[in-house]
Amino acid sequence: MTQDPLMTALEPIIKSSIDTALEKADFENLVKTEIAKTMGAIPQKTLTIIDTKGVTKDMKMVHKQFEMLLKLVSTGKPILMKGESGTAKSHNAQAVATALERDFYSMSVGEQSTKSDLLGFIDANGNYRNTAFRKAFEMGGVFLLDEIDAGNPNVLLAINTGISNGFIDFPDCQITAHKDFSLIATANTFGRGANMQYSGRNKLDLASVNRFIPIVWELDEDIEEALVNNPQWLKVIRKARKIAESDLDEVLLGMRNAMYGSAMLAQGIDFEDVFKMAVLNGLSEDDAQTLSKAKSVWKTKKKTEVETYESDYEEPTEEEFSF
Repeated sequence: MTQDPLMTALEPIIKSSIDTALEKADFENLVKTEIAKTMGAIPQKTLTIIDTKGVTKDMKMVHKQFEMLLKLVSTGKPILMKGESGTAKSHNAQAVATALERDFYSMSVGEQSTKSDLLGFIDANGNYRNTAFRKAFEMGGVFLLDEIDAGNPNVLLAINTGISNGFIDFPDCQITAHKDFSLIATANTFGRGANMQYSGRNKLDLASVNRFIPIVWELDEDIEEALVNNPQWLKVIRKARKIAESDLDEVLLGMRNAMYGSAMLAQGIDFEDVFKMAVLNGLSEDDAQTLSKAKSVWKTKKKTEVETYESDYEEPTEEEFSF
């Protein structure tokens, strides 16, 4: 087919105009604009800090209490983060180490945890067996003692001297705490023993509890909104949470419930099944019936809409968020 002579003459001019327009287009800003539209009302919380080398850096999407936690740790005193399950206590303790540019160590406490788990021991050959706590205490670093109210309270007494006086008698020698050693403990209670929600928690020795600066760690709904990435499911979770708070005594729905449900929905699992697994799991028939009222805010989407939404879902990485 013969091309129109006019189009033949205009073709290089049109091509040149398009190329010029493409060169001038600021695609980076266009992408940022689209991301901003997608994020909608989610605030981009940024905390500017100065690291140990005097370099200013930004930590994005920080938890609303992270700045306070960082200041408390910077006092050099041990910190006790008390909060409900699924409020990212452990992750924020690790974020403190990142902000301070220190090594991070952790230990989860349970009924089987022993003094040797913290202080180490001398083996049958006379060699000292090191621990993560010893490394942090001697060489510097942030040490997370996770869920201390789930462990034997007598084990914590082993480090009381180190917390208060700055030195500990380890099995092989006495060690003075490094200037960059920081201790953060997490718990679901303030060490007063089991309650209706956390029946497996122990009562801690007051001599141990009084050595920590306490901070009540709250659920950050803005962070939850960003991580869940499913506004409709989030409405269901928050409706269920309100019902649980007002009508039920032993039901807690944290951010973990919201995230797990969102991830299952993104895989195309039916809403009714997701609700059972993420909200009703382990509940009595009466409690399940009460919480099922939250399903009223779920509106069934058309199949094409669900498929489009799910295909766009991406699980956030730890590098993207410091909550």
